[in-house]
This record gives sequence, structure tokens and C-alpha cells, in this order.
Amino acid sequence: FRTLISEKSTATSIKFTVHGRKRLQNSVAAILRSGSSFSMENEIETDGIPAEDVAFVGKTAFRDLLVDIVRDGRVDADERERMAWCEDTFSLEQAFVLACKVAAFQRVVLVAVSDHDLTREEEATLAHVRSGG
Repeated sequence: FRTLISEKSTATSIKFTVHGRKRLQNSVAAILRSGSSFSMENEIETDGIPAEDVAFVGKTAFRDLLVDIVRDGRVDADERERMAWCEDTFSLEQAFVLACKVAAFQRVVLVAVSDHDLTREEEATLAHVRSGG
């Protein structure tokens, strides 16, 4: 009987954790997609969500921002502000941030040189991304 109670409460807590993480992911996504209404003052509610889930959501959001940068090869002021918000809000480790930025830059380089002809526009894009915008 004690085993059943323990298994039941564990299942409930796992369900709650997944629900809490999903809620947090949705909130962060909404903040990052908020367009011109985005503000560095945006706050998220993390009460009751385990720290590892909060960290996972923050890292995923930051990585997703960099994926968008790789798609267009440009880093604009809005994207820099959103990346800074993720870094600050989720206290992302600098090693993680740097690794993500290096991976994004490498991807932009690969796309630029894939046709074996680096144009002036592609050189400018690489310089722009390398400098951080």
C-alpha cells in the first residue's frame, strides 16, 4: 500500500513538473514573440518549477533565438536585446552562451561557403555575425 501511494504521488509530481515547464515555455515564447512590445523588464513566473526545468527552458529559448539568426544571417538590435534578456533572466552560463554563438557563427560560415564562392555580401554577413551585430 505504501508503495502504491509513493508511485502515485511521484506520477502526480512528474505530471505537475511537465505542466509547469510547458507553461513556462509558452510564457517565454510569448514574451520573445511580443514584437515591438518586448521589454527587458518582462518577468516570468517560476514558482513551483524545478530549477533544472527553468534552466532547460532558458537554454532552449536562447538556442532558438540563435537558430533564427542563422536563418537570416543577421543580428539586429532587437535580437541582441532578446538574447540579453534570456542571458539575464535565466542566468545562463557564459560557456553555454559562447558555445551557442560559436555554433551559430559556424553554421553561417558553412552556408556562406557551401557553393565554394564567397561573395562580398557573404563576407559582410560573416563580419556582421562575428562582431555580434
